[in-house]
Amino acid sequence: MTNFRIEFLYPWLLLLLIPVFALSFFLYFRISKRYRRTRNRIASMVLHFIVATLSILTLAGINFKYEIPNLETEVILLVDATYSGETVEEQRNDFIQDAIRESKGVAQIGVVTFGYGDPVYAVPLTTDTSNVYIDYLNSEDPDTSATDFEGALAYAGSLFKNPEAAKIVLISDGMETDGKSSVIIRELAAKGIEVNTVYFPSEKPEQEIQIEGIVTPDYNVTYGDRFKMTVSVRSSYEGEVKIELFDNGSPVSLANEIVPLHTGVQEIELTHYLDPPALHSLRVEISGGTDFCKKNNVYQTYINVEKFTKILMVERNDNESANLAQVLMEEGPQGDNESFKITTLNLLTSTELPKSVDDLRQYDQIILVNIANADMPEGFDELLYSYVNDYGGGLFTVGGNQRDDNGSIITNNGEVV
Repeated sequence: MTNFRIEFLYPWLLLLLIPVFALSFFLYFRISKRYRRTRNRIASMVLHFIVATLSILTLAGINFKYEIPNLETEVILLVDATYSGETVEEQRNDFIQDAIRESKGVAQIGVVTFGYGDPVYAVPLTTDTSNVYIDYLNSEDPDTSATDFEGALAYAGSLFKNPEAAKIVLISDGMETDGKSSVIIRELAAKGIEVNTVYFPSEKPEQEIQIEGIVTPDYNVTYGDRFKMTVSVRSSYEGEVKIELFDNGSPVSLANEIVPLHTGVQEIELTHYLDPPALHSLRVEISGGTDFCKKNNVYQTYINVEKFTKILMVERNDNESANLAQVLMEEGPQGDNESFKITTLNLLTSTELPKSVDDLRQYDQIILVNIANADMPEGFDELLYSYVNDYGGGLFTVGGNQRDDNGSIITNNGEVV
């Protein structure tokens, strides 16, 4: 209990205590000393004072006020750590310091900083505010290359133990680059979590260039084959800049070029090929031009390129695929003189025929040699369909029939499904 105080609705009525006490003392001292010092007289006098005082206090409308802090209340300061300018940063930190100070003895308080990716839980929820601000200043910095409100709000909402008495105070310049904050705010409100915002306008640059994303092919890239990737660039600068692509740290000559930028968002196509098969780290950088912040001029993505050497040949008659297997073994995968690993099974007699999609996924490619739909065991065509369409497996046919009325996925000779 804090801030205890007594208040009166009609405080001027307390002046009645003066005449009441004066009259009581006057009548008391009018009595002879012999009779006024008796126990009964004194007790009567004291009770008279008590009743008179309580009556006047009641008439004056006495009431008692005090505060009981609800330490079950939890408040998280969600701080946008992306660059806004030195002046704004100073004002923002002053606000955070004041908020921490005012929460003392009133609620639990914590601090989360965010940018892009995983937010930083700078100060866990606590009632001890003595070191909260210092811990916030000394905390690890998040990735400040972008601003993901949705991810930060979802993370902060997951930290509360009492959502019904929880509040998030979002401190930001309002420039959202990733996610949809309106969606997650509705979800938090449904849980009883209150979201408040404090706006600190950023010092917006006149000229700014930023890479917003890279779109790579939506198919499995084969090593050695050229493909195109699209770089999305937002710019308030008009003029020429240099765009460079690095593959595992090495510059790619095909993708180093001078491009003209215009205001707004534009798509820039880069050509590349991946060799050898491995996990490739692709980094795009923009240099040149008039640019306020250089940190958002770099974007990185990854593509994993594998060799597809495990082949399952399914034949109808024994040794029917022997010649094809011999040609593949001599040629090697994509002409690099490395042998395929070929497994040959007879559709009608083999007991090792795959019985699930997981069994099929042990192979990179499947070749059906002279297999008609009528030859397949029940459900095998559905397994092949899922293997190709759900998991991106490769399927070839040599001989066999075209698609028929019952939904077979068999194609004509040599066509890839």
